[in-house]
Amino acid sequence: MKRMLKEELLSALSGRAQNDRLILRECELRDMDLTGADFSYADLTLSSFQNVVLNDASFHGSTVENALFDGCPLHGADFRDANMATASFRYCDMGGCDIRGADLFGAILEHAMLEGVVSDERTQWFRLHCPEKGAFLAYKKCVNDRMVQLLVPEDARRTSATMPSCRCDKAKVLTIKSFDFKEEF
Repeated sequence: MKRMLKEELLSALSGRAQNDRLILRECELRDMDLTGADFSYADLTLSSFQNVVLNDASFHGSTVENALFDGCPLHGADFRDANMATASFRYCDMGGCDIRGADLFGAILEHAMLEGVVSDERTQWFRLHCPEKGAFLAYKKCVNDRMVQLLVPEDARRTSATMPSCRCDKAKVLTIKSFDFKEEF
């Protein structure tokens, strides 16, 4: 991973034509204030941001796939149409971020502050994948190829985070069967 200094980074960002794809893969950025920086259309795959202030920064159309934003302030950042797949935003302040059209598949948003995040129908993997209201039937594959049928009650809290799997805080087991449904347990 290549460590970049602030001056080197700002020179690379300002020395490109508008909408040029800047390749900054596997870069390590530490201990700097990049408030309002323009990373639009940059490829930051596998890059690491540690103790970097990125409030109001633009990542419009960028790729931050598998990037690490370790507790970085990102308040008001622009991630429109960005590829944010599998990026880690643990403990980041993402309040007011614009993620319209972004792909968040597998992104880690654990303990991230998400108040006021702007999304739209093109935003992928940000909304619940299970029903938001009411009771529903769910299925869980368990050990030894057992298939468990669950009733998730109406009052159960639920989440699907940024993956197709869903979680709930309570459910009732209805049946446990083998995968071929020939055996019941």
